[in-house]
Amino acid sequence: MQISLKHGFVFFCTPKNASNSIEDMLRPHIDLDLQGSPAVRHTNVRQFRRYLAPYLADVAPETRFETLALVREPVSWLYSWYRFRARSQLRETHHVNSTAHVSFRGFLEAYLEEPQPEFARVGSQAEFLEDEAGRHGIDRLFAYEDLPALVHYLAGRIGEPLSLRAINVSPGRVYRSNLLEKLGALHRRARARLVRDAHPRPQGPDPRDGLPGPLLDALTARLQRDFELHASAQRGPGSNFSG
Repeated sequence: MQISLKHGFVFFCTPKNASNSIEDMLRPHIDLDLQGSPAVRHTNVRQFRRYLAPYLADVAPETRFETLALVREPVSWLYSWYRFRARSQLRETHHVNSTAHVSFRGFLEAYLEEPQPEFARVGSQAEFLEDEAGRHGIDRLFAYEDLPALVHYLAGRIGEPLSLRAINVSPGRVYRSNLLEKLGALHRRARARLVRDAHPRPQGPDPRDGLPGPLLDALTARLQRDFELHASAQRGPGSNFSG
């Protein structure tokens, strides 16, 4: 999470939504930058309202802070989690979060289980962005697939041009070879140093390809709120969100 007192906004770092790149872009313009563990960086709406909103009301009582966040197409969001948890650091230690032992379909089936296995326990974007009553808690919601809309909005709010570079991009595939995974990571880091104004690029085949219809139907039902949030962001990127 990043907070600008001067420009009056709070950016929520929704997991698996280009958080590192956006944080890097905004850092020169931020007053409060929550870093460190994922639990701190990815402070959710409920935590913000309970702990940080009262503090901001005390130190900046005349500022009306606008809350901003990104949301991603839910199946692609789960695919990003699947790729991230299949990385060698988890695979080599047989970590309980590793997804290296299952296919993406197996990961989705595990996500739908009750209770979920540890490796499939990734929550949802809706849970991250909702308040205690289950209502959305974000003023402006942007679609991950249209990152330039967010960059344009923030540049206008800050009053100077901004550029985004790719940082910590998940691999476009799940590697079973440590050498190939390291080579792929080197390539992504080298490209990130050269490319500015980054935006999401296709990460291999559509993660929906080959998935059976009943599984997709079950995911749509399970993540109904996530699909609704993403559809709202796509209909009006950056407009005041209501839903």
